[in-house]
Formats: sequence, C-alpha cells, structure tokens
Amino acid sequence: MLERHFVDIAKYREKILHQQNDEINNDIPFQKVYRSLLTSTIRQPFISAIFHLDGVPLGKSNKLTLWVLSCSILELPPSLRNRHSNMIVLSMWVGVRQPIIKLWLRECVQNLKTLKSSGLSIRDGQKWFLYFVGIIGDCPALKLALNHIGNNGYHCCWFCKIEGIHIGKKRQYPFEETPTMRSINSYINESKEAEVNGTNVNGHLGISFFNEILDVPLPHGILMDYMHITLLRHTRCVVLQIYQSFSPKIRIEIDNKLRFQKFPHTFNRKLRPINAGHIKASEVKNLLLYALLPFFYDYMPVDKFAHVALFVCAIRMLHGPKQFGNRSSILAHQLITIYYKDHSKFYHGLENLVLHFHIHFSMQHENFDEIDSGEVGDEEDNSAMMDATQQSITTQSHFRTASSITFDVQSSRTYFKTKYWSILFFNRINANFSAEKDEVEKENYDLDSYMFDYRWNSATKNSVNKRKSTFNSINEKRKRMDNKS
Repeated sequence: MLERHFVDIAKYREKILHQQNDEINNDIPFQKVYRSLLTSTIRQPFISAIFHLDGVPLGKSNKLTLWVLSCSILELPPSLRNRHSNMIVLSMWVGVRQPIIKLWLRECVQNLKTLKSSGLSIRDGQKWFLYFVGIIGDCPALKLALNHIGNNGYHCCWFCKIEGIHIGKKRQYPFEETPTMRSINSYINESKEAEVNGTNVNGHLGISFFNEILDVPLPHGILMDYMHITLLRHTRCVVLQIYQSFSPKIRIEIDNKLRFQKFPHTFNRKLRPINAGHIKASEVKNLLLYALLPFFYDYMPVDKFAHVALFVCAIRMLHGPKQFGNRSSILAHQLITIYYKDHSKFYHGLENLVLHFHIHFSMQHENFDEIDSGEVGDEEDNSAMMDATQQSITTQSHFRTASSITFDVQSSRTYFKTKYWSILFFNRINANFSAEKDEVEKENYDLDSYMFDYRWNSATKNSVNKRKSTFNSINEKRKRMDNKS
C-alpha cells in the first residue's frame, strides 16, 4: 500500500510540513497532537498511523463475533485514507467470546515494535520510520484495548475519575463541575498498581498492551468513536424517548414527513421513519444534523426543544470546519456543558457513560480536529458482507502480506469452526494474500471458483453421505429381521 501511494504520501507530507491545509475540514496532521509529535521526533522521515479496533457479529443465528485490529496512515489525504484498500489489517480474532487481548495481540505487537525500531524501506531503499498516534474504537473495544473497566462499572471514564452512581439498575454519571482528570503520570502509575496487585484502581485493571507501542501517551492517545457514542447510542436514545412521548397520530405524521423528505443527490442516505427496525449511523447523522429540529419543532415544548437545539448546535460545531476559528471547541464545550447539566430535567435514565463522553469531545477536537476524522465507519458495510458468508473453515489461518509480517486470524478455543469471513474480508479490501498451510506448497486460488467448488463438493458429499447412511440403516434393519426369523 505504501509503495502504491508513495507519491500521494510525499505530496501530502509536504503540505503537512508547510501547514498548507487546503481541505474543507482541518485534518489530524494539522492539529495539536501531530504537530507536537512532528517537532519532538528525531528520526525523520516518518509515517504515522492510528489503530482501529472493533468487533462485529458474524451472523444472526450464532454468537460468533469478528474482531479486527487495523490501522490507517495519516500521511495519506483524507480522500484516500478511509478507502477499504488503504486500511491495513493487522490482526483478526473470531470467537463466541470477547478476545483475550494479550493472547491475541502478543505476536502482532511484538512485530510492530520490531518494525518501529528497524523502519520501513520504501522506493529505492529509502528508510522511513513508523509512529502510532492513537487508538480509536467503541466502548467495548477500548475497554479491552486499554485494560479498563467497562461502562457498567465505577470510574469507567478514560479521561477523568468520575465515579458514577447506581440508580434504577443503571449506572448513571450526573454532571460534575470540576471532574478530576487523568494525567499521563497518574494513568501509568495506576495501571502499574492494578497490574501488580490484580485489583481495580480507579477503573484500571492493568497495563494496556498498546501502551508499549503508542508514541502519544495514554490517555491523550485515546480517540472516542463519534459514530457509536453520538449517533448509534445517545442520539438514538434521545430521539426514541422524544418520539415515545408523542401520541400515535403525531408519530405517524412525523414518520411520513421523514419518509418523503427529499435530499440532494450528494446525500448517500435518505431519512427513515423513527419506528424503523434498523437505522444506520449515516441515517442517524442526517436526522441529527439536518432534520431533527425542523421536523420536531411543532410538537415539542419550547424548553425541551431549546435543550435539544443545544446538543445539535454543539455537534455541528465539532463535526465540521471551525466556523468560529480556535473558539469553536470552546463554544461547543459550553453548549454541551449546559445540555449535560440540565439533561435529567427532560429525560429519564440517559445520564450514562456515552452522555458523559460528550464533555470530553472538545479536548479531542483540539487535539485531533473534527470528531469524525478518525471514525470507525466501515462496520456498517462490513456487516452486510457477513450475512452472505455461510461456509465453514478451520479455526486458524495465517496470511502473509507484502511487508513480510504474519497477521494471525485466531479463534477462541471454545469453538472449533468459524466462517469463511476472513478470506472474504481480505478480498474486499483488495489485500494481496496467500493462504499458508502446514507442509503444503503455496498455491494461488481464484476466490470465486474456489468457494463455488467448495460449496458444490460439500453439498455433493453431504448428499452422498445421507444416501449411504440411509442405505446402511435399511440393510441393518433387514439383517436384524432375518436373524429374528
């Protein structure tokens, strides 16, 4: 991938060095964290990357889940960075349980540490060094990556030490004026203490595996996933509570308005009714940023509508360009603070962790710019491919990439078989791979014909086995009857 986009990386890196940002939105390399890394690193030239960690279900009829650790190169322009073919898959885990992070990523992390120390040879032996700026994922993924308590425990925020209270069988986090923030030193010391004693120390359960390879120390290297936190969790819950407070007649009227609302052709998603079974994150984004206020204006009390408007305006300021310059994150933080403080007046049971995370979005906006810049957004497209994957494969496979690093596809030991998802996944992102088997010479397979032959042979074999078993059972019955006679 680096060889293929070497020219694009070199051109964009020149813009980064001279701060010539001509994009509509400011990109991560032009912001605080990257600029400090640029001035503090001695080994030049370098490329930097962000880790992406997420898990997605493999099917509806079982509990198998695919966990993928990938990374994206920040020196690629945003238009190229988020393409499937440019997302580097580092490791995959398939199982019915959450991955054991140290077992899963031990070899992968060791290979990355070796790669960081030795550097990369690109174009005529030119040596480039590698740095990792941060890690992004949803709450369950970052809980595993950071070795931290989950969102149903006390002290579960990654950035501050808010404790939380237990109300109505839910963990709630009421607004605090001055929460105690986690510093770099306290984060390291408390992680070490938890690792040594095997206890929970302010939410830490031990030392994070990623602490060894991240060049931006934790917690500053943590990026919150705006897609899961804001769109799929908080916005959906707020909209559903508002929707359920309306009469059935008003609900039907709002759903009809949303269903027939027209958008310009540049919008990839249309609005869907609130009562729809499954709504994608991009559809929730269109509802939040463009349709929520004008469609709900006639049906909500003024004070509740004004409260929702605070949240919508704050997210719009954090989501797009800095319309108010360097004060954009400050103004957005002030709006979210008021929204968070008065949230319990209008909603019930929604002062949860995802609401609390919004109070830290302004910090991420200053360090990494707009909150969707590192968004884990490919899972929606990936989930559609998973439903079409129905063939079985043995639990362990190894794939070797052009960079000579072996990336493992591992499975939980509780399951002997998994899906053919790993091959489809690599094929989808256009990664060149070859399957390695013990004592078997490497062979290049045409994926489509191979899978067709596999399905055909499996079906034929199963039908033959069924006929044989039926024939054998009939013969056994005849023999038993002859013996009795």
